[in-house]
Amino acid sequence: MLKQKRICCLVVLILCLVFLLLTTGCARKTIPPGETLTGQTGRLIAEQAREAPSSGVKQEEPVRKAPLIESSPRTPTATVASSPAPPPAVPPPQPIREEVIREAPVRPEKIVLKKLYFEFDKYNLSTEAREILREHAQRLLKLPDFALVIEGHCDERGTNEYNLALGERRAVEAMKYLVALGVNEKKIRTVSYGEELPADPGSSEEAWAKNRRAEFNLTVK
Repeated sequence: MLKQKRICCLVVLILCLVFLLLTTGCARKTIPPGETLTGQTGRLIAEQAREAPSSGVKQEEPVRKAPLIESSPRTPTATVASSPAPPPAVPPPQPIREEVIREAPVRPEKIVLKKLYFEFDKYNLSTEAREILREHAQRLLKLPDFALVIEGHCDERGTNEYNLALGERRAVEAMKYLVALGVNEKKIRTVSYGEELPADPGSSEEAWAKNRRAEFNLTVK
């Protein structure tokens, strides 16, 4: 019988503790704004408010809503996201200047061919002279366009008139041989300088042999 009484007391004690815990939980509820705390509930909540800082539990603060401000129809509201920075200004393209490319004028190239030499007071061609003229003809026939000037020269012996005529015969004789080999006669011109332009100004057999000559001035166009 005594044992049953102890069990009943223990059950009653447990029930009291549960009721006390439930009452305490209800007392911790947030009181709506505008209502007052009275009686034992007010005292319990006040005691809990004093004990809250010492318990180390951080109470959550109520979220404050920012008041809504109606934007004016004329003033646009600021957006939350910042607008991207404008791209850097690109300079306008510069106009392309057209430069006229002017080709340098092609100057005719002057080519000096081998000279011919003659005997004293002669204008006929030697075997060596004919061989040189064959080489000249082969070269001239390969050129698309050219101009050839054959100059006749003499030594200082004889009169000026005689030497001019002799120089002309030497130049003409060389031209005839080139034409016979197929060179265009219209591209050849002859001139005589007589004794006016000596290759060697000396007065010896060696100098005179150098002056009795025919020179070729070739211009390639």
